[in-house]
Amino acid sequence: MLDLDLHDDQSYEAPNWAEFVDEETLKTMGQELVEDIDRDAQSRTEWLDDTEMWLDMAAQVIEQKNTPWEGASNVKFPLLTTAALQFHARAHTELFKGDQIVRAKIIGGDPLGEKAQAGERACGAMSTQLMYQMEDWQDDTDRLLFILPLVGTVFRKTYWSSLLGRPASELVLPTDLIVNYFATDWERCRKTHAFL
Repeated sequence: MLDLDLHDDQSYEAPNWAEFVDEETLKTMGQELVEDIDRDAQSRTEWLDDTEMWLDMAAQVIEQKNTPWEGASNVKFPLLTTAALQFHARAHTELFKGDQIVRAKIIGGDPLGEKAQAGERACGAMSTQLMYQMEDWQDDTDRLLFILPLVGTVFRKTYWSSLLGRPASELVLPTDLIVNYFATDWERCRKTHAFL
């Protein structure tokens, strides 16, 4: 049994479970994991191709056109880009209304207003963390709101960073999160964050 003392400070680091497994089992587990992740990555190749095309359309990437003749005009109307910018502007305005980013909703009865007061305190603390302690949160949210309408999904990884000594949040692009394309249960499927 593992003895963990969580009272010395707020940080908590999970134990390295690999230290409790023999070398041969680790090697086998690692090989199986790599094969499974490769299979997950292969399942989404068509989606990745489509995503690249959508992002190129939004970025107005100029491509050489050879039909109906060599060097024919290749005008592209920025409909997708305009729609993404409009979504970004509207969502950004709605999300960033002052310093109060987090909002609470009271469920059930609250005759004495205790739930509402607790909700307000939690909202204030969480909003302060997001706006002033998590330095990249606002810039990442700005990027997220532009990418979301183009690709359809974006992820955010939020965790306690013992290195920074505070909560951290990072934007995870859908191209960097490997999930089997045919997975039907998000909670139980394998998720792999690929980063360089």
